[in-house]
Amino acid sequence: MRLKRFLALLTLAVFLASSALASVVQPDDDFYVLDDANVLTQATKAHIIYNNDNLYEACGAQIVFVTIDTFGSMTRDDYAYTLFNEWGIGSAERNNGILVVLAIHDDDGYFLQGPGLERDLPSGDLAELVDEYMMPYFDEGDYDEGCVSLFNALFNRVCSIYDLDLSLTDYTGGTSRDSTSTGYDDGYYYEESHDDWGYSFIDIVIAIIVVFVIISIIMGATRRSGCGCLPSFLGGWIGGSMRRGHRPPPPPGPGPAPRGPRPGGPRPGGRSGGGFGGFGGGG
Repeated sequence: MRLKRFLALLTLAVFLASSALASVVQPDDDFYVLDDANVLTQATKAHIIYNNDNLYEACGAQIVFVTIDTFGSMTRDDYAYTLFNEWGIGSAERNNGILVVLAIHDDDGYFLQGPGLERDLPSGDLAELVDEYMMPYFDEGDYDEGCVSLFNALFNRVCSIYDLDLSLTDYTGGTSRDSTSTGYDDGYYYEESHDDWGYSFIDIVIAIIVVFVIISIIMGATRRSGCGCLPSFLGGWIGGSMRRGHRPPPPPGPGPAPRGPRPGGPRPGGRSGGGFGGFGGGG
C-alpha cells in the first residue's frame, strides 16, 4: 500500500515538474503579437494586429510575432513547434500560419510556417527574408524596427502567394512607431503592464517547489524503508517520464472573431522552419 501511494505521488510530482519546465507562453487578447520580453512599442504592436486582421479576413493566414526572455529548458524548435500547435496559428482549412518567436536574452530565435505555405514559402525563402529584413536591425539592437520590417515583408509575400489586392496600412493612430505612448482607443491594442520576469519567473518558482516535493517524498520513502539509496528502477523510470511525449493537437473550437486562436491543426510529418541567432545588439 505504501509503495502504491509513493508511486502515485511521485507520478504526480514528475508530471507537474515536466509541465512547469516545458511550458510555452499563452496568447492574450491581441493574439497576433505577444511582447513578453517588452521590446516592442505600442505602435508596432498595433501595426501588426491591424494588418493581420485584414490578412486573416482575406485568406485565413496569420503572421504571429512572440518575444520572450528565454526558451528555458526547451530547444528553440520544440518551443516554436509547441507554441504553433497550441495556439492554432493559421486557418484550419489552409494551415497557413507563420510564427516568429524571439528569445531576447538567449540571443536566439526561430521561425515556422504551416504546411499550407511550405511549397510557396519554403524555409529557405523565409531564412532569406529574415536575413534581409530583420537581422540588420537586430545587429544594431533595434528589435522593434526589425520586427516591423520582417512583418511587412512576410505580409507582402503572403499577399503575393494568394494574389490578394491588399496593401499594408501603416496603422499608428497618429503616433509614429518610435513612440512608446499609449492611448489607441479603437480596440486594436490594449495598454498593459509588463512583469520583467513574466512566465520565466513563474516557471522557475513552480519547478523549485516541485523538485523540493520530489526530494522530500523520496527521502521520506527511503528513510522509512531503511535504505540509503533509490530503488534501482526509479532512475530510468523518472528519466523516461520526463521525456516529451507526442505533441498535442491545438484545442478545437470555431470562432468567427477576427482575432484569436485558430485551430490550425498539428503539423504532419517532419518539421520545417529554421533558427537564427547572434543578434549582436544585446537584450
